[in-house]
Amino acid sequence: MVLTLCGPPASGKGTQARLLGEQLDAPTLSTGRLIREQQRLGTAIGQLADRHLADGGLLPDLPTQQLLADWLDHGGHRRVVLDGFPRNVAQAGWLDRASTDRGLPPAIAVWLRVPDDVLIERTRRRWTCFHCGHSAVGPIENDPPLTCANCGAAMERRNDDQVAVLEKRLQAWHAAAPALQDHYRQDRRLIEIDADCDPDAVHRGIVAALGARDREAGSADASDPTSRRPGGDEPLPPAAPADGSRG
Repeated sequence: MVLTLCGPPASGKGTQARLLGEQLDAPTLSTGRLIREQQRLGTAIGQLADRHLADGGLLPDLPTQQLLADWLDHGGHRRVVLDGFPRNVAQAGWLDRASTDRGLPPAIAVWLRVPDDVLIERTRRRWTCFHCGHSAVGPIENDPPLTCANCGAAMERRNDDQVAVLEKRLQAWHAAAPALQDHYRQDRRLIEIDADCDPDAVHRGIVAALGARDREAGSADASDPTSRRPGGDEPLPPAAPADGSRG
């Protein structure tokens, strides 16, 4: 099973990827975290990212795909949850081919819908843990810094969490989103979720939608084994009770 969390910046992809990874006992991969690590190490890809990301741009497709391919090749995982990839239809096509080459089914896209004004407010108040990748909404200024509810480390404000940068990224997202959405919709690999609510409620919605998808696919298999839908090869484990503490 390959799940990918798709949505605009600050839509909650990282939080939902973490919750799904815990439930599926699957590794989660944030391309953003991979890229920031390259920047921290000062690699060639990191230096390229510095030039593109500073003013709201994105790392080009080829080096982003190289990072993801290296991660997939060293993991050998049968279940994977992706956060922030693909961002356009060209990347989605590459991911389909890369998954098939590694014996994995085509990805199911979980599409998080959040209004732009909510995204802007979230970005203005977003704090990030650079130790585990968890993010949370808090005061714009906070001294001492917020503590990560996931691992206990001190949280920081990301340099790119600025409204001007977000607005540029939203423009790029809205330009690429329709074709990306159609790519997954055309063979019924798209699950759309209202993500303008509490993270646990979003998670329950995703789990319910995936469960319904599995049941529908199972019914189709019973009547016609050739009708199995792409990406639906494994049932989702039961959801753990939400504790309301996740951010």
